[in-house]
Amino acid sequence: MLTLISYLNSIHPLPDQLQDYLTANLRSIHLPKKGFLLQPGQTCRNIYFIKTGFMHRFRDGSKNDITLYFAGENQIVYSAESFFQQKPADESLQAIEPTDLLYLSYRQLFYIIGRYAEFAAVFITIIGHYQVARDNNDYALRCGSVKERYKHLLVHQPAIVQRAPNKLLALYLHCSPVYLSYIKKRI
Repeated sequence: MLTLISYLNSIHPLPDQLQDYLTANLRSIHLPKKGFLLQPGQTCRNIYFIKTGFMHRFRDGSKNDITLYFAGENQIVYSAESFFQQKPADESLQAIEPTDLLYLSYRQLFYIIGRYAEFAAVFITIIGHYQVARDNNDYALRCGSVKERYKHLLVHQPAIVQRAPNKLLALYLHCSPVYLSYIKKRI
């Protein structure tokens, strides 16, 4: 919990009252490898912070799942559309490794955003960084060859290459696992 509060304080100093609120209200959950945090049809009622572990967000495709992103330590994970609109999700959040998370509910999050301007600034900063990173990554994954996209990940997000199973990484890069193995051998 201290890691999360330290992280939030690094963005903008939080008042002691808010830190006390977070300490009292943050809950924890452990997911085993392959455990689901969210599945299609469920509503994402919480926003999560990954303490340890590695997860992915994906949607069911017609032939294969579509991996949308990966998240590891000190990152947030949630289904944005489901969380912000409080409607059933059309995607899944699944642990790739055993994962420990902290979370706040939708109601708790908006209570502290409304009560503490400092937290609103922190939250906007986090969501802004998250969106910029996703946009940049989405662009990089749509340009160039599979080899170029793989090289981009090696430079900009090496944790994904190191931690994601080959099958999921191949889906993320829009290629077959066999072709990804071929590329890996030549780099």
